[in-house]
Amino acid sequence: MIKLIASYNDEVARTVLENAPYNAKYTSHQIQKEILHILSNKVRKHICEEIGDSKFCIVVDEARDESKREQMALVLRFVDIHGFIQERFLDLVHVKDTTSLTLKQELCGILSRHGLDVSNIRGQGYDGASNMRGEWNGLQALFLKDCPYSYYIHCFAHRLQLALVAASREVIPVHKFFSKLTFIVNIICSSSKRHDELHAAKTDEIVHLLEIDELETGKGANQIGTLKRAGDTRWSSHFSSVCSLINMYGATLTVLQKIIVDGSTYSQRGDADSAYNTLTSFEFVLILHLMKDMMGITDILCQALQKQSQDIVNAVQLVHSTKTLIQNMRDDKWEELLKNVKSFCEQHDILIPDLTASYVARQGRSRHQKDHITVEHYFRVEIFLVTIDKQLQELNSRFNDQAMDLLSLSSTLMPKDAYKNFDIAKISTLVDSYYPEDFTEQEKINFPFQLQHFILDVRQHPEMKNLSTIHELCRCLAETKKSKVYYLIDRLIRLILTLPISTATTERSFSAMKIIKTRLRNKMEDDFLADSLVIYIEKEIAEKFSSDSIIEDFKSLKTQRMEGPPMTFVFHHGGKFKIDKSGYLCYEPDNTEVLMGVEADTLDVFFVKGYYKELGYAEMNNYLWKFPGTLLDNGLRRLENDADLLALVRDCKRNHHLINIYFKHVVSKPHVVDCMSEDGDDVLQLPTIPELAEKLNKDHNDAMSQPYCKTTKKSP
Repeated sequence: MIKLIASYNDEVARTVLENAPYNAKYTSHQIQKEILHILSNKVRKHICEEIGDSKFCIVVDEARDESKREQMALVLRFVDIHGFIQERFLDLVHVKDTTSLTLKQELCGILSRHGLDVSNIRGQGYDGASNMRGEWNGLQALFLKDCPYSYYIHCFAHRLQLALVAASREVIPVHKFFSKLTFIVNIICSSSKRHDELHAAKTDEIVHLLEIDELETGKGANQIGTLKRAGDTRWSSHFSSVCSLINMYGATLTVLQKIIVDGSTYSQRGDADSAYNTLTSFEFVLILHLMKDMMGITDILCQALQKQSQDIVNAVQLVHSTKTLIQNMRDDKWEELLKNVKSFCEQHDILIPDLTASYVARQGRSRHQKDHITVEHYFRVEIFLVTIDKQLQELNSRFNDQAMDLLSLSSTLMPKDAYKNFDIAKISTLVDSYYPEDFTEQEKINFPFQLQHFILDVRQHPEMKNLSTIHELCRCLAETKKSKVYYLIDRLIRLILTLPISTATTERSFSAMKIIKTRLRNKMEDDFLADSLVIYIEKEIAEKFSSDSIIEDFKSLKTQRMEGPPMTFVFHHGGKFKIDKSGYLCYEPDNTEVLMGVEADTLDVFFVKGYYKELGYAEMNNYLWKFPGTLLDNGLRRLENDADLLALVRDCKRNHHLINIYFKHVVSKPHVVDCMSEDGDDVLQLPTIPELAEKLNKDHNDAMSQPYCKTTKKSP
């Protein structure tokens, strides 16, 4: 690539390849990672500037990457100055375990590094795992102790998934239906030959229907699809699978009949015959259409909950409308469903049973058989009503937010129907009870009066009187500059919009992680992976930065790193971090080695991170340094790249050119390293920290100028 560019640009050709300075390493992996880190930091800085002093919400989820390392993704949800809801991917960090305390420490570390105050958190969005939603020791409970107004919202999309899965598993005929559906799809899609036969059969069917004027031609009409498999984690895929089978029903029957006759093995012919009998049963067709109608209602909710701009109040209303539509289906749609199923069976020559005949559960008479039950009663009560009732029961159980007054009070801010829902008393209660720290006492007094003026104003305003959602109201306030006039109402609306709806954005980041960290690139470092993800996911922000600005930052990074007098490094090794009896973090056992006279202009990350080999270790996990004047609990910083090394040098200057570096070992038990001299086998006694401090204070300048005598070490 460099040669190609040089061939077209003489100015580039004069400065690259053999004409480049001998110490130029800009094509090396380390330099490329540093440039990538600079760009990702600029993206993160831009996100933090977007948030500013505003309140925000954290959305967190965990997943394993290709190398089986547990990764935690952090997404920030906030409302920007233009009134738009934003969900920005901030970082991805490796966590040693998924306990709530570990996750909280990592999250607080990320927020602290980027200058975001934990006290500004006004919402938490997680899944329903016990380490997240635990009332006493869950992650949400730990954050509530530090910030009592960071309200936890269980991911709505996850709730819906749990409700749909539970409903399908509890009703035996429905559970059998999905098992048989998967079986049929696997038979048809197991080979490319059968897939081609399916397409050919569907093509013949479309041609025949066009000849008899059953179908209309047009652009994009009569597309040929295929059967879709239902996934375990995405319930919307079940709806797609059901719809694809209805669309390809006739072609599927044709392929199965061909396999029954021409199958190469008895198992293929037997499986195809079993699938054909299942597919042509009236009960299977009935449940197929029942699932299509019911899941079509819930799929609208599922898709809406994954939108970034969705607000909590509108989501609650969508849940309510979904319950209402399913209830209406239960009360009024049986006859219509039965009519559609009969028509479908007649179209495909499927035997329709006598619905007035007595229903027999199994061949012969079962001891559990109920007397005087007709076939129609079984289909209507045991399948139709039971399935819908179970679905409603699960939805009511999973989305029972009546106990959470915050959501019900927030609904009073909906602007639809000329602000009919605006209730001054309830909205004032929302401010006093749930956001008391975000309003002063005087603002709480002024709030009801400002609200009265607001209602009269917006009902007559041509751009604001026909709004329907809180999100639209927030945008309109920003566009019309009325957010400055009714600043208290605008502040409350932004707080409500900050509340999370789902963890869909974090799940999308994990999908991106699978694209970047693949099986062939499964040894990517965590920081390299995080930087790549930030730039990939937030590409719209990354595209705003020019190459010149990145070059200037890279130049500044290198220049600043080379400045400074000789330094002294104190390496702490052979121990592990633990909590002492007083509840403070400590490092035990603490073996130290002092390295004096380190010049800043010769210092690089490889030297510091590779020093564990000088100490006699074969492998090391993490490298940390302690911020001067702090405890280990909140003073440890990671050392991974040049940006971290620059921060280490700055901290070293603040601490009389001395810094403490800690090695975090891979092994569970600490190593004790014997330091051997080059001339003999005597153990070299390392100075303690008090002795070192006394020596430095006595003759600091002489100590700095002393050359470092390299020693060899035994391997532990």
